[in-house]
Amino acid sequence: MTDQKVFSGKLAIVTGATRGIGRAIAIELGRRGADVAFNYAKSAESAETLKAELESLGVELPLFSVMSRTRRQRLRWSSR
Repeated sequence: MTDQKVFSGKLAIVTGATRGIGRAIAIELGRRGADVAFNYAKSAESAETLKAELESLGVELPLFSVMSRTRRQRLRWSSR
């Protein structure tokens, strides 16, 4: 891992960031200085955990998306 902030001032959008490879990518981008927006489909708890971890790295989360798989709910974006 590197301490270089090569993505400082950049925004990364990571889909599927609450688990597996997506989570690892979101965290590494945060470590390297990127602000991160991400979405999740199932686990609000996992999303909140990731959000807290990214915030502890000093990452700004300008957009936090919430996606439900039910047809009644649409993609919802909210400011932090």
